[in-house]
Amino acid sequence: MNLPLFFIHIPKTAGTSLRMSADQYFGREQIGLNYGFKAKETSDWVRDEICLNKDFFEIVNRHRAGECDFYTGHVHLKPHAGVFEQRNIFTFVRNPVDQVLSHYNHFVQYNGFEGTLEEFICKPQFKNVQSGMLNGYQPEIIGYIGITENYNESLSIINDLYGIELVSRQLNVNSNPVVRNVEESDVKLILKNNVHDVALYNKAKELHHSRVKLNTDKLPWTYGLIGHVGQHRIGGWAFSSEGDDVIELVVFKNSKIIGKIKANEARHNLMQCNIPRGAYVGYSMNINAEVGDIYEVKVLATGQSLGKKEITQQTLVK
Repeated sequence: MNLPLFFIHIPKTAGTSLRMSADQYFGREQIGLNYGFKAKETSDWVRDEICLNKDFFEIVNRHRAGECDFYTGHVHLKPHAGVFEQRNIFTFVRNPVDQVLSHYNHFVQYNGFEGTLEEFICKPQFKNVQSGMLNGYQPEIIGYIGITENYNESLSIINDLYGIELVSRQLNVNSNPVVRNVEESDVKLILKNNVHDVALYNKAKELHHSRVKLNTDKLPWTYGLIGHVGQHRIGGWAFSSEGDDVIELVVFKNSKIIGKIKANEARHNLMQCNIPRGAYVGYSMNINAEVGDIYEVKVLATGQSLGKKEITQQTLVK
């Protein structure tokens, strides 16, 4: 187990259950809580050093001193990204409709919100809350994104990934919500105002299901994607969840193999993400693409797909 771990607690995604499981496993003295300067839950040292002084490296210092193996809170990824190893950052996401409704119920019952559901949905601070806390980081580069609706399955992956034994708990479940039944118009309004959360949730589910399959087959996960496909070139990045070995890839065009490449090129834009191999994880290959061609990149050792891209007229113009 490589510590410390960083759990981004997105509101109303079963984060409280995960946090309490971590508290039980690591011990309260090893948990750094950050729920804001005024929140009573926030650890004293976090309030002083992180909230007030903005010294995020203090997390590392506390870990080295044997005082912080697990850090969490309603915090954004970006300020913390350089502190933690990329593979040690994880979170949960939830169906955006359910997340918004649960968030609304919570604000009405505990924060004194007096507006209607429609007013809540349309307030800027409640739009795209889930994706907003990830600050535009691609889902593929985050250590793991669990799915609230598949909580136990997700917890199993977390335990396997980090070599820990968190026990499943169900806490902070609202048994008396203000809103029980919603109109179809409300659902449409939620989806309209949370397009980024919808995209994040769909991608996270796709990655989760792929990861479950590999876990079942006892095969390692590869972080990666196709970053660019043009008329004459395809490229992206890939690296292992288990070490620093270079990832070998197979490139397909219309389901036929057209080449094998290694992900060992420099990707300087990823260095801030604290990823393995000093960010020498990129790959690229010359191609001759035409409209309608479908390109796919797979990991040679496991068959894991890093994605498919169809060539369009717009692709060729880029």
